Amino acid sequence: MQQGQQQIYEEEQNDFILPQMKTDSYNDIPIELQQLNNWIVWRLESRKGKNTKVPYNVNGSEARSNDANTWSSFVEAVTAARTGRYDGIGFMFSQQDQYIGIDIDKCYENGVFNEVATSVIDSLDSYTEFSPSKTGVHLIVEGKMPDWIKGTGKKSSKYGIEIYSHGRFFTFTGERENENEIQERTDEVAELLETYFTREEMAAYANVIIPQGVTNTEEDSVTWQRMFKSKQGERILAMYRGDLIINNDHSSTDLSLCDALAFWCDKDFWKMDRMFRQSGLMRDKWDERRGELLYGEKTLIRAISTKKDTVSDYKKKHELQIQVNDSFVFPKGYISKNGCLYQIIEKKDRNGEIEELEVLICRQTPIITRSFMNVEHPQLYHELSWSDKGKVYKEVIPAGDLAIKKELLKLSYKSLAVTDNNAKHLITYFDRLNMVNNLDHEHLVERLGHIKNTFIHPLTAAGVTVLPPDIGEKQLLEAFQTSGTIEDWIEHVLKPIQRHPRALLMVVASFTSVLLQDLKMKPFIVDLSGVTSQGKTTVLRACVSVWGTEHLVSEWNLTKVAAERKASFLNSFPLILDDTRKADEKQLQGFIYNFSGGRSKGRGSISGSQREFTWGNLMLSTGEDSLNAYAERAGGVAARILPITGLPFEGENYQFFNDLYKAIENYYGSIGLEFLKKWHEQKETAIPYFDNSYNERFQQKAYGNEVISRIARYYAAIVFTADLLNNFFNCNIDLKILADLFDELNAENKAVDKPKQLLEMMLQDLDSDRGAIFNNYFEPRSVIKAIFKNGSLYLLPAYLKEFLKSEEKTIRSEWLRRGITVPQVSKGKTVDYKQVKHKGRNFSGVPIQQKTIEELGFDFSEEFHT
Repeated sequence: MQQGQQQIYEEEQNDFILPQMKTDSYNDIPIELQQLNNWIVWRLESRKGKNTKVPYNVNGSEARSNDANTWSSFVEAVTAARTGRYDGIGFMFSQQDQYIGIDIDKCYENGVFNEVATSVIDSLDSYTEFSPSKTGVHLIVEGKMPDWIKGTGKKSSKYGIEIYSHGRFFTFTGERENENEIQERTDEVAELLETYFTREEMAAYANVIIPQGVTNTEEDSVTWQRMFKSKQGERILAMYRGDLIINNDHSSTDLSLCDALAFWCDKDFWKMDRMFRQSGLMRDKWDERRGELLYGEKTLIRAISTKKDTVSDYKKKHELQIQVNDSFVFPKGYISKNGCLYQIIEKKDRNGEIEELEVLICRQTPIITRSFMNVEHPQLYHELSWSDKGKVYKEVIPAGDLAIKKELLKLSYKSLAVTDNNAKHLITYFDRLNMVNNLDHEHLVERLGHIKNTFIHPLTAAGVTVLPPDIGEKQLLEAFQTSGTIEDWIEHVLKPIQRHPRALLMVVASFTSVLLQDLKMKPFIVDLSGVTSQGKTTVLRACVSVWGTEHLVSEWNLTKVAAERKASFLNSFPLILDDTRKADEKQLQGFIYNFSGGRSKGRGSISGSQREFTWGNLMLSTGEDSLNAYAERAGGVAARILPITGLPFEGENYQFFNDLYKAIENYYGSIGLEFLKKWHEQKETAIPYFDNSYNERFQQKAYGNEVISRIARYYAAIVFTADLLNNFFNCNIDLKILADLFDELNAENKAVDKPKQLLEMMLQDLDSDRGAIFNNYFEPRSVIKAIFKNGSLYLLPAYLKEFLKSEEKTIRSEWLRRGITVPQVSKGKTVDYKQVKHKGRNFSGVPIQQKTIEELGFDFSEEFHT
């Protein structure tokens, strides 16, 4: 700890470092692994007559290698293991990290490692620990398995070595064999595989079949001639003669020729070996042993593993083609007749003659008309088209859905004639249809706004297809429409609102949302709250008129996941939510916290990967209570909520609202489109102006308050947007009125001083539960929250920890810095706690300044004498 730094905890009270237990060495596990949420606990159980280490989640259910939701943090796993209910902790290897585990069993006896273990430990020179049995070791390295190795667990039966990179777990003890941290060892792992794994083991791990004999009976000379006449014939001929055509490197050229042989020999291992020996590249090294493998065996296995297609696969694909018109190709064996899809089945008649039968597959003829690749991540989609009763239907679906019966049957709700009876045949048809129709991949997005280096607005996204992931997002997409002119919107919507700063701030913020990512700002919330009255919903309708129809407004009666999906789909456009009364309070609290971070909590998929929703927009919300009331315990959220309280249209009559309603219904969308266009034309020069002028100006208004300072940047962005509207469209918005409103809103916002707000909440809690205060006249029968002695109030550490939770350290430090608590000196350091002896008992308490208690309107001395 640095000299002069204030310490606010007694050493024995510090719960933030996992205490070392005498019975284990878990704290010696590398920190980089401790920081991951890949941990489980395990128990030795008898399964099918064998003792098996069974992995469990810390909640008692079995852990699964393909479901990250069943894993936990290091601290949680260690805490669970130390209860004695489990035999130890373990680490799940995942494709999302770069760690590889090597397990050497029964290699340590009488304090000595065997030869294999010694060699591997010396070669890898990375973190090494003893196994729970103390007879083996586990080594952890960072790196990648060779690209030609498939699957996960690799085991050498001969040497007792196992290697895992994902899909398995290792038990961990922390009982180190050395002091090494985890090292990068990609090359060394490859060498270990070649040294200790046999040809058959390596072939199995690479998904390579080595047959008992030659399966490809074509004469070698015929195969060579076909290879020489192919498109790559000149290169193959050069390699056949012994020319080193790949970087003048013999090994690289060896692999290149084997790659060609894998294609032309249909991956026949023995034919490839024989033909390579006939080439000019053949040398003694081909039969040199590298551990358990010959150099030639390793090269052939690698070539077969990485080659996807062979000459036979190519033949099958091209034999399927049959041209039916100038623009579309059907697979062989299928025809379309009278709008129906038939399969041609060949059958022998009584005379042995082959006859073709037309078997009805579907009463429509579905075809794949377009293919799309997702811009944000590599996922393929197809546009499926069919005609039913004279109407043409088109549906964009993930390519994988065409191979899944359950997903295919969902299209029956959209008029495609798919049933339990023909789904299997349609799956085969679509598979062959894909093989013979090589459609160019067009661009597709599943959300709006900033995506990579472009901006997607539904009405101007030329060359990009927008595919909403669900019906709710589709409704939002359809709400992006235009009606009326820009001038109409300014005259009949904006101008009436300009007389009301609170409503104006909300409407301008609707424009600000699309600027956030360009201004490198995180999402934030503008929240309008007040008693039930006409006005709040009207403001939201005015906000959505910037971009489209009133269907862009959603109500708060949606789940947290649904809200996250909407936020992610809109991405840059504002998320607009009405009436917090309709929300589930727990769902609302969780979403407010997540929204300000711009990212949902990762959710495990079937493959074990984490799926997250992200967004970079602004939320506009209304309700009777401020969102700060729901988020008061979510650390840091108050600094991302701009609360607006009071009546947005104070003093207006029925006619005002009637005229405004009509204007919103008739004029929408055009202003937002033109605003985006002008912003993208001028943002390069405008952005520096924001940082150097507006942000700096409002930071001065924060007067050093951390919460107000963060709100100030968001508020500056809104006023900056108002200035842009004035420049783009001559709106004549009074910027001074908005600037003055900033001071007014901050004066009304209790959340800007969170340390004092939390103290006030604690004092309110004590005031309503005075029986929990130990004083001269009363000793609580149950939990003691505080002590009152000699005119001073002492808050007990357990009460502080329970009430402040994860913010305890930060809040106590801020109280001490600001003189809210009475500073003490302990061992030469300034702390906030004091030892208090009361009625023969010793306590450690945090004394609160009596002046602060009085300023907040509390007096804990009065009732102690009653």
